[in-house]
Amino acid sequence: MSELSTLARLSGLFYEAAFSPERTGAAMAHLSRVLGDAWGVFGLSGRRRTETFHGDCSADFEALFFDPRIANPLLPVLADPGLNGVLSDADLMPNTEFRRTVFYNEWLTPQHAAGFLLAKAPIGGGLSAVLAMNLCRSPGGKQAGATSDRTAAALLKGLAPVIGRVAAIRLRTAGTALRHVGWGIVDGVGRTIGFDAMAEALLAAPGAGIELVHGQIRLRTVSGETNLDRLLAAACRRGPDNPATGGEMLVRPAAPGGPLLLVGIDPLVGENEPLGTSGLALLRVENLSPHAEADDEVEERLHQLLGLTAREAHLALSLAAGRSLAEHAVGRGVSLETARTHLRGLFAKTDTSRQGELVALLNRITRGPR
Repeated sequence: MSELSTLARLSGLFYEAAFSPERTGAAMAHLSRVLGDAWGVFGLSGRRRTETFHGDCSADFEALFFDPRIANPLLPVLADPGLNGVLSDADLMPNTEFRRTVFYNEWLTPQHAAGFLLAKAPIGGGLSAVLAMNLCRSPGGKQAGATSDRTAAALLKGLAPVIGRVAAIRLRTAGTALRHVGWGIVDGVGRTIGFDAMAEALLAAPGAGIELVHGQIRLRTVSGETNLDRLLAAACRRGPDNPATGGEMLVRPAAPGGPLLLVGIDPLVGENEPLGTSGLALLRVENLSPHAEADDEVEERLHQLLGLTAREAHLALSLAAGRSLAEHAVGRGVSLETARTHLRGLFAKTDTSRQGELVALLNRITRGPR
């Protein structure tokens, strides 16, 4: 298997683990075999927070890793938010010096390891995704098995942006099941790479305006399809002069009783990342949930989804609350004609023509499905 094929296979396994945490062990096991019976840990690291997604060492050795008595040379590296990329024990000190350290003799050697490779990818907020693999080298200092130190380092360098994206997905998707949010990975034309159970359920919901057809997400209206194509293309494009961008669109029901969905598409892979992981986007499908929000939060949501001005958003909230146009005008201190002007703006931006239809849509957005 070529290095690129190996990277693509590993990338796929780690992306699967982003949505199904129980698969993290399988991804780590495959990486271990590729590196020649290496073992390690995958998780988050920062000055104020650490979290382990998967670790191969025992609880005793995990605790010892942070014990100041072994003078672990990796701890400053893990705590430094500015470090990005791959390093090995050889990058920290010469091999002869490394073999005399307490860390080598009391942490690595008892676990039948002789060195390490560490991939680190900052994901924002002072946090980094960390993938540390402990290597079982031969007496001559070379990596045991078929993978050389140089090849192993190149593989982890290619995998670094992937583990960064996976860790970011894990953070973003934590706890979202209660908010009726589904997640998936798609390419630039909407072909699916993987979905979680919530996303699959929302796409298969009766009357939904978005569906999965032969492994590709599709909208049921021509205008919606155009917007979806635009979002996918923007999120998956690459190039320093035209960076990828994310966006959202409101997907209205295709039939009575169908869910009102918010679809977000964000870049999954940034510049200078390996070919095996290029052209992918993170898909978010949200069934607008039945939870109350503060008016300012709803106004911001209406602005982002529908492009409403502040005054149009104020009117929208009044109508959704059951107030008449005249009551709104008096309450806001504006003329009835001004309120009618704002109402016409609402009709145009929501693609509705009757006040009852408009109010129903606004209630779905501000209150969620019943």
